[in-house]
Amino acid sequence: MNIDQYLHNSIIPIRLACINSVNWPITISLWYVYMDNKIFCATQRSAKIVEYLSKNTKCGFEIASDNPPYKGVRGYGNVKLDDDRGNT
Repeated sequence: MNIDQYLHNSIIPIRLACINSVNWPITISLWYVYMDNKIFCATQRSAKIVEYLSKNTKCGFEIASDNPPYKGVRGYGNVKLDDDRGNT
């Protein structure tokens, strides 16, 4: 199974790591959808993760099962917050 197939077929949350408001790393689990070679997550505008990512868009992530056979995808990137897409 390649990465695209894994991301399309997995029904598990993404673990998203970022820097919180007191400059410590924090990891938060969010549901995601993989479309157009991008990972999209959704949460409330008032969620702390939005506050953290508004100040620092760098993040790390992992999408991996906790059960055997252990496999997954991990990486890092920059987040783009999109209020308009969340309202559709």
